[in-house]
Amino acid sequence: MTIKYIKRFTTLIFFLLIYFFPLSISSEEYICSFQTKNISMSSFQREGDHFIVSGKDVPDLRLNILKETNTFLTLYNSDEIVSFDQTILLYILNKTNLTITSWFLQTSSVEEITQRGYCLLSNE
Repeated sequence: MTIKYIKRFTTLIFFLLIYFFPLSISSEEYICSFQTKNISMSSFQREGDHFIVSGKDVPDLRLNILKETNTFLTLYNSDEIVSFDQTILLYILNKTNLTITSWFLQTSSVEEITQRGYCLLSNE
């Protein structure tokens, strides 16, 4: 009778481990290229409730999800830089045709920087 309970307990532990610690975690990543003076590439990696954008010329930056639907993903980062100017970085990614548009706005500048690009979706 004890062997029967040991088998049940082992089976229960196995299913609890699989439930709480999945064997494979699929992550969503967009690899995007922007046409500026040179072509720049950035990676947008989902990490739970936000994304991390990284690239060759920029440090990793957390982007919060402003809104997400089946067709669009809107990401933003707002920060106060050293000179106490408010900055906003906004990305709108079209999940259907994999295009992306970004805006960089800063209170100390009347100039807005806009970039457009194309992305590839990588599900790992």
